[in-house]
Amino acid sequence: MAPLPDWVPKADDLEYGHKRVLAIDGGGIRGILVGVVLEYLEQAILEVLKEDKKHANLTRQDIYLADYFDIIAGTSTGGLLALYLAARGDTYDELGDMGRLGLEREMREEPNNPKHHRKGGATAALQMYRANATKIFKKKVPGWIPGVEAINNALCGSKYGWKGIEGVLREVFGDDEGRNPMLKLTDLTGSVLIPSFETKKTSPFTFSYNKYTGRSGFTYMANDPVGRYGADELRNFKADFPLWQVARATSAAPTFFPVAIVSPYGDPPVNKEGVKPPEFPYELIDGGVVANDPAFQAVLVQARMYGAHLKEKNAMNADDWLLPTDFAVLSLGTGTVKSAANQGRGAQLSIVADLVTKVLMSGASDLVHSYFMAMMGNLPKGSEGRDQFERNPPCPYLRIQKTDTSTDDPKELEKLADDVLRKAQKDVTADERNTYKKCLSAMDDVSDKNMDMLEHIGDFLGRYYTGRPLGDRLERPNLLKNYVREYLLAPKKKKN
Repeated sequence: MAPLPDWVPKADDLEYGHKRVLAIDGGGIRGILVGVVLEYLEQAILEVLKEDKKHANLTRQDIYLADYFDIIAGTSTGGLLALYLAARGDTYDELGDMGRLGLEREMREEPNNPKHHRKGGATAALQMYRANATKIFKKKVPGWIPGVEAINNALCGSKYGWKGIEGVLREVFGDDEGRNPMLKLTDLTGSVLIPSFETKKTSPFTFSYNKYTGRSGFTYMANDPVGRYGADELRNFKADFPLWQVARATSAAPTFFPVAIVSPYGDPPVNKEGVKPPEFPYELIDGGVVANDPAFQAVLVQARMYGAHLKEKNAMNADDWLLPTDFAVLSLGTGTVKSAANQGRGAQLSIVADLVTKVLMSGASDLVHSYFMAMMGNLPKGSEGRDQFERNPPCPYLRIQKTDTSTDDPKELEKLADDVLRKAQKDVTADERNTYKKCLSAMDDVSDKNMDMLEHIGDFLGRYYTGRPLGDRLERPNLLKNYVREYLLAPKKKKN
């Protein structure tokens, strides 16, 4: 691993020795709102660093999020963002001027050339996704032919074909055939965990890369070769994969895209315990079916890897084992919708798909959030009965999520005007209200007005969690900046 700049603290030098996890949910095109929140995260890191005068000349171009987390976990659209953030380089992607939104526009535009964005930066990740959205969600049949689209969706298995999404991923991450060199897991500069699901053996299949050891591979449910009749367990296999295939696998959402066919690059998979690897090519689908919020999987895999490391060193001291409370988790959601289409008596295929998708994604994420709040949000040490974020130190778990917008509640529409669109309520158009109500329920609406609204919501979340002014004019703590200061940057206190 290349040496870090002097302004990036080493994990061992931090006040709290937590393993730092950034987890990004799946959610299709709604990943746009996460991209905006990531920009605010970069800015929060920069602001804390510049509190030290020797870092006064730093800019956001100096901030790589992969440097400040021990692992970035992402599912589906979150997986694409995680891989892009970790696949940084000294080059710039030419993505075009997408007409950035929001009060902090100058914060989010690169100062040299508005058409070039630093590869591995939050703005570049967001622009990359938005610039290619219509290519990714490219329908297999024309939508303007009455009835044809519905018949295709019902009979042909997926709403979108593989050519559009694979073409984009090959262009972004490179392949053996195009003009861009192919990037692999072992080419990353940051640790990642990318969930998927193997359909032939119906097993979770999680790609990973550890920047500290240089090891890449995957975890898979497999049986112990000695205790053949025991329960299957997650086993680690060493292997390398092209990034475009990893991204394709984690984003192969059922009913939206076909199954991804993936094979290792180079040597075949190996397990140190002699467990036989699954036969490839692997048939993989979206990791959201098991881990739409990948935070729990990130903690699980990190703990297993650390345990294996201790075992290799014969250092099985119980005090060294990692517990959930040894992690500092920043979890970014893509929005949640608490309503689905009314099924009535005879549920149509499209309605069932709508319900199943929301149950898999929203339900699983809610459970993970509840788990972490139970484990970390109620820690007795330092809590003193105070709110989660008013402790010293603060709770090592922060979830940023926008809940249901699909309501006619006047208060929600008032928030739309004042907080999201930043305009008087009387000036909000009926089209804007309708777009707002639907934007979190669709994973594939790539219209400009929907993507603009998602950026607005991301900007609202960024302002809310960084204590910037909102329509209600209430003062709020800078939760994101406080989290960055305590868990990403706080140095160890010197002992007297």
